[in-house]
Amino acid sequence: MRLRGVLGVVLLLGGGCRNSTDPGPAPVPAQTEPAQPAAPVNMPSLKIVADDPRMLSGPGSTLFKVMTINNLNVRLQTPSLAPNVTWVTLNIYAPAGGLYQTQHLVYSTDPTVKQAPAKFGSDHPFDVLPAVKIEDGFGLDSVVLVGGTNFQRRPIPGLWKFSAALDDKPEIHAELMVELSTVMQ
Repeated sequence: MRLRGVLGVVLLLGGGCRNSTDPGPAPVPAQTEPAQPAAPVNMPSLKIVADDPRMLSGPGSTLFKVMTINNLNVRLQTPSLAPNVTWVTLNIYAPAGGLYQTQHLVYSTDPTVKQAPAKFGSDHPFDVLPAVKIEDGFGLDSVVLVGGTNFQRRPIPGLWKFSAALDDKPEIHAELMVELSTVMQ
């Protein structure tokens, strides 16, 4: 009876052990960069690249080494825009879920529109950013400064949520989870 109890404990504890010839699970790569395909825009989406805004024409990334970049270029891709000006709110949420940063931006498809009237309690007009014509829609580009900011001074590694929406059409919105890593390798 006692031997049966000892064997039961040995089997229970030994169940988690592996044979030395068993290689175990495959190692996880040190760095992965899941990319978003550069596809036609049939619904709003977000794309983010580091430092070079020309890279917005290709696939975006969802992994960034925050200590090695100067800025994040964010593009809200939307199939259509209203005439005149379009206001966009970009919110960035820290890994714990709290709102970290908000940007209110104004865009126009008309290159002659350079300023929009004051809004959000501001006393001065806003500079209008150009809406970029892309395949099947428009790209609304913005820059999030990283180098020299609290993103680097007090880094918070983990998954950050980027959320952008058209102010006059909240149903046109997109979100993207991005990993900001402090690993330098």
